[in-house]
Parts: sequence; structure tokens; C-alpha cells
Amino acid sequence: MLEHLFGSKTRLKLLRIFFDHPNERFFVRELARKLNTQINAVRRELDHLSTAHIIEESKAPFIDSENTARGGVRGRKHKTPVERRRYYHLSESGLLNPELQSLLLKAQLFGEEHLVDELKKAGTVEYLAMTGVFVGAPEAVTDILIVGSASKKAIDKIITHFEKEYGRAVRYTLMATKEFLYRRDIADKFLNDLMEHKYVVACDTLNRKQ
Repeated sequence: MLEHLFGSKTRLKLLRIFFDHPNERFFVRELARKLNTQINAVRRELDHLSTAHIIEESKAPFIDSENTARGGVRGRKHKTPVERRRYYHLSESGLLNPELQSLLLKAQLFGEEHLVDELKKAGTVEYLAMTGVFVGAPEAVTDILIVGSASKKAIDKIITHFEKEYGRAVRYTLMATKEFLYRRDIADKFLNDLMEHKYVVACDTLNRKQ
């Protein structure tokens, strides 16, 4: 959807990375690996985003070192770059950034709703909870808990598509209904750990049967 607005899937994926990690710096090859995209395409989009003042380039740090090379003056210190990588990070002064962040968030919510709808079609899903990266709790034991007799092959395909589209890894746990009910009754550690964090129940037909 948004790739049509921004004119490039690579540009859209880069925006998601920068807005998801506003305090981090990334170098070009790192971004190319994350996006599984040719490095020249990434450089081109970084130039566009830099020109629009959405991101900024960070210079590599410098250290003082003593110039002892042949022909140099002993004792004279000069500054040498630690490495030659060009780093990029989200601009703190970008005028469009608040609006872009809001637009990306709305698109993400739309994508998550679509993800839930697709997962429900993967089989008989009796309970579905979203946690982890979906609620800002990456330390949670999983990102999605699916209870029922859904097809693992179908779920893998749905999750993989979502990961490629939104550029984020998603962990999911598929559990049979009988196993889930048993674990819930004995206060299973996995379920307790999951429910200690924030989570959103997207589907629950189990309580209706009780």
C-alpha cells in the first residue's frame, strides 16, 4: 500500500527501520543485508531520504594518534578515522518525521489486522494472542500465540510474508487446544511468562465453550 505512495519498496522498508530504531545508527552494507537488497539501491534511497532531511549521515568517530610514520614529525598528533563506514540515523529535526511516523504506524496497524485475519484462515484457531514486538515487549517469550489445529505450513507462509513486508522478525508459538488448556490449568511457566507482559487477545472461542 504505502510503497505506491513512496514510490519504492526499498525506501519504505528503510523508513520502517529508522523509525523503529530512532536512536540507532546504521551503515550501508548493514542496511543492504537487513533488506536483502542490492547495496546501490540502498545508497540511492539513503541519498533521497538525506536530501529530504528525514535521516542524517553520521561521520565515523575519530581518535588521536601519534604520527610516527617515516618523514613525519615525532610527537605531532593527528586524528585518524576509526573506520570509513558512513552511518545514517533518523534526523531529530526532520519537519516531516512526526507525520511520517504517524502514517507508518497506521499502516502497521492495518498490516497487523490483516495478519490476524490471515492467521484465522490457516485452520481452526480457537485462541490468538499478540504480544512481544506487537506491543512493545520484545523480551516476551513469543510474539504470537496460536491455539488450535491450524496448519503450520500455512502459518509459516503468512508470517514470512509479513516479515518481508514490514522488515521485522516475528516469533510464533502454535499449540494444540488440549495442551493449552492443560498448561493453563497447571499454571505453566511458559503461559505465565507470556501473560506477565502486555498482550492483546485477537481471538478467543475457548471461553464461549465453558
